[in-house]
Amino acid sequence: MPSLRLPLAFFAFSQVISAVPIQRDEVSVISLAEINSYRIYAQFARVGYCPSWKTENWSCGEASNDILDFTPYAVGGDGGATPYWYVGYHAGSHSVIVGNQGSDFEQLEAFLTNANFFQNNLNSTLFPGVSTEAKAHGGFVDAQATSADAKLAAVQSVMASSVAKSITLTGHSLGRVLYYITNELEPHFITGGAISLLDALHFSLILPSASLKVVTHGLPRVGNKELANLIHSMLCYASSMRVDV
Repeated sequence: MPSLRLPLAFFAFSQVISAVPIQRDEVSVISLAEINSYRIYAQFARVGYCPSWKTENWSCGEASNDILDFTPYAVGGDGGATPYWYVGYHAGSHSVIVGNQGSDFEQLEAFLTNANFFQNNLNSTLFPGVSTEAKAHGGFVDAQATSADAKLAAVQSVMASSVAKSITLTGHSLGRVLYYITNELEPHFITGGAISLLDALHFSLILPSASLKVVTHGLPRVGNKELANLIHSMLCYASSMRVDV
C-alpha cells in the first residue's frame, strides 16, 4: 500500500530526531596542516554525489578539478534505489579509491532507504562467516548489496593493473555508514557513509591482505552492538578518520 509508506517513513524520522544527544568522547585538537591533509578526501566524498556519466569522465566541477592525478576505472548507480559509486586509482597516494554517494533527500528513494531502520542479517555471500547476531539496518544493507560485487571486481582490477598499495574508502552520511557502524544500540537519523563502512567490512573479509584506509564524513548509527564489535575487530588495523561537520 504505497500511500502508507511515506507517512510511516516520516513517523520514523520524527521519532529518531527527538532522541536525546549521546555523550561524545573528548576531542583532540589537530594542526591546520593535518586538517588540510584531509581536504582531498572531502573532495572525493563530494564526487560521490556526481552522476556516473560525469564521474566516468572525471568532470564533476571543483571537486574533480581539485584532484588531477585520479583515474576512474568503474562507476555505477542511478542516484535513487542504487546510490552512485565509483572506483579508481589515485596516483598521489598509490591507492584505490572507493567513493559512495551520500544522502540526497531530494531523491525520495534515498530518503526511504535511510528511514528503513529494521535490522537485518548481513548477506552471507558478501560477508562470509559473520554471525547472525550481527545486524545492520535494512536500508543500508540493501543499498550496499546492490553494487558490492561490481565494486569488488573494480577494486581487484585496479590493484592488478596499477601499483596501488592500499584501498581508501570515503563517503558522506549514507555513503559513510557503509564504512562506520558504532556501538550504539538505537538508530540515529544521519546517512551517507553507511555504504563505505559495509564496503570496508566486505573488503576486509574477501581481501584480508589488503591495507584499508577509511575517511568518512558524518557519523550514523547503522547496526547493533554485535556488528559494532565485529567492525572493531575486523578493521582494528585499518587507518580510519571520521570527520564531523
